[in-house]
Amino acid sequence: MNALIIIDDIKKGAVTIHVDPRYTRTSAACDHHVHIRPETDIAFLSAVIRYILEKGLWFKEYVLAYTNASTIINSKFNFDDV
Repeated sequence: MNALIIIDDIKKGAVTIHVDPRYTRTSAACDHHVHIRPETDIAFLSAVIRYILEKGLWFKEYVLAYTNASTIINSKFNFDDV
């Protein structure tokens, strides 16, 4: 991702997080840098998705209308079952 795009987003008030094993100019431009170990990206992504779903931070109307999540996520699903 281009650091200039991130700087424009920061000026608009966005909080930015850069996930990369290397610290780069993009990392320096972001609010947070997550130094992730190689081959742990799937576990990290899963944790982010779980957090978003648990906290209700997802845009339900968009997800149900424009993704296949409606067939993946059962309405009876509960994280207590995991």
